[in-house]
Amino acid sequence: MNPWLVFLILLVAEVALLVWWLRRQIRPFFFNSWAPLLYTAVLAADFVLTWYVSSLTVPGGTGGTSLFAVLGILGLVVVGLGTLFFRWVVHLDMTDITKERK
Repeated sequence: MNPWLVFLILLVAEVALLVWWLRRQIRPFFFNSWAPLLYTAVLAADFVLTWYVSSLTVPGGTGGTSLFAVLGILGLVVVGLGTLFFRWVVHLDMTDITKERK
């Protein structure tokens, strides 16, 4: 089976699942601060699974799927570190107002 066809099927299924999830929830997960990391993890998992499917037919996988798998994992690390950094900055900037300032 063509690995890019597997990737396309996975992507369409995940978009359909996301649309279904957003319609069923009162508070959508899209506005959660961890949502970009989760979406990047799902996309990276798609790339790694596509590379795995291509490695079943070609030893080591094709060059394109290997590159996308590496970029997906690298993107996951960058988004994860960025999420942790922005959460840290928000935590430092948003302090409680003391009773003296009221």
